[in-house]
Amino acid sequence: GSKATVSGSCDGDEKSRVCVQFAGPKDVKDATLKVLVADITPIPGGFRIGEQVFATVDLNIKDTLVARKGDEATVVGSAGGDRKTHVCIRLASRQDGKDDALNALVTHITTLPGGFRIEEQVFATGDIRIGDALVARKGDEAIVVGSSRGDEKTHVRVRFARRRDGKDDNAHVLVTHITACLGGFFIGEQVFATDDLHVEDTLVARKGAEAVVLWSARGDEKTRVRVRFACRQDGNDGTLNALVSEITTLPGGFRIGEQVFATGDIRIGDALVARKGVEATVVGSSRGDEKTHVCVLFARLRAEKADTVFPLVTHHVLAGQITTLPGGFFIGEQVFATGDLRVEGTLVARKGSKATVS
Repeated sequence: GSKATVSGSCDGDEKSRVCVQFAGPKDVKDATLKVLVADITPIPGGFRIGEQVFATVDLNIKDTLVARKGDEATVVGSAGGDRKTHVCIRLASRQDGKDDALNALVTHITTLPGGFRIEEQVFATGDIRIGDALVARKGDEAIVVGSSRGDEKTHVRVRFARRRDGKDDNAHVLVTHITACLGGFFIGEQVFATDDLHVEDTLVARKGAEAVVLWSARGDEKTRVRVRFACRQDGNDGTLNALVSEITTLPGGFRIGEQVFATGDIRIGDALVARKGVEATVVGSSRGDEKTHVCVLFARLRAEKADTVFPLVTHHVLAGQITTLPGGFFIGEQVFATGDLRVEGTLVARKGSKATVS
């Protein structure tokens, strides 16, 4: 994409090379080079006619969305009348349904799949493995370093800030495995609040409330993501700038490694696996039923028969079958005192008195 001016032909190699003068520092008197004709183009950005490119950002004409970041296009020529900054491209499929060519800024297109730019900060959209080795967790940060040779259309080459396997090599990853959105979330992804969320003292979302990711929060790109809740508790517009730690893709708003408790007796077939209140650890999502189940590892498994032994394995449970409250109680549940309750000698409730978990 560096700019140069053709200054003449090259003696002795007339058919394959030309002399060009590159725009260099003022203290450099002669920046003339002999280059192959295939290595230069009159199109801004160094693009060639027919070259496959990808949008680096969402492209709009006035208020109409024409292309999403990563959408594929083909270069058809320079943009007439604005040759130094724009390129004429034809999108494989325009978001507005039209088939017209589009004049795009050279900074708004790239040859890297996914619309990523070299040195762009990206995040893993999920766990990334090479063979059996875990390389990155969802949300881990990386820098794009180039295209992935031999698989140009689907992969890019990135360098993670810290690889989980301890290596320092670049990794070739699918473009769908990285995103420019903080936390490794992508536009339109379904997420859940990891805790009750407040704006100042006003409750806006309960733990487990469902939302959709819109993008990184402007002006606070490093810590927050803009989401839209299906329904805000305060009745206002559903959008909210949430900390990445305040949302998760796990149903119920649970986090990997979080301690939870069974809200009732849990069975596998006819066998009792866990009593209400039995402790477990969340280990991940439940594949194939992402919106309703999570995968947990119980601290101990309870069997009705003494000779029944369960192996130490994970179990897929409904999000509503576990809670972060000790004892397996959940907010709003009706409970009763198991005995007389006193505070500093003062009787506050008799055995059997009714209460609500708050």
